Amino acid sequence: MSSYRIGEDGALEVVSTTLLAPKPQIIMETTSTVQIKEGRVCGIIQLRDMAVASFTVDGKPAGEQQTYRLRDKVEELFQVLADREACTTYLPDGAALMAKHSLDGVEKPKLDQVVTWVSPEDGFKVGAPQ
Repeated sequence: MSSYRIGEDGALEVVSTTLLAPKPQIIMETTSTVQIKEGRVCGIIQLRDMAVASFTVDGKPAGEQQTYRLRDKVEELFQVLADREACTTYLPDGAALMAKHSLDGVEKPKLDQVVTWVSPEDGFKVGAPQ
């Protein structure tokens, strides 16, 4: 799940909440700077964003040692994507939207997915049954 906000410095940020594992439930939250380019939301994948990621395990904040281990693992997994530009274009798809992804300008159709805009007041949470 992603949300967008204006950061303290006026830059557009995306806050991404990602389910890494269902059991134990591990959820990661990262914040990255993005820009709007030709109707796409784009940002450079930065390992420094992973280095300050926060985690919950089964609904509780991860402990210090667990956080260090999880950050190391995530940084290892994202190493191949570091310093590459990822873009998402949101296109109408019936009552929802199709999120079309590209990496360094190359479309990645296997990553495309149907998404729905929701309000924070709607109560959606990553990993919670709906």
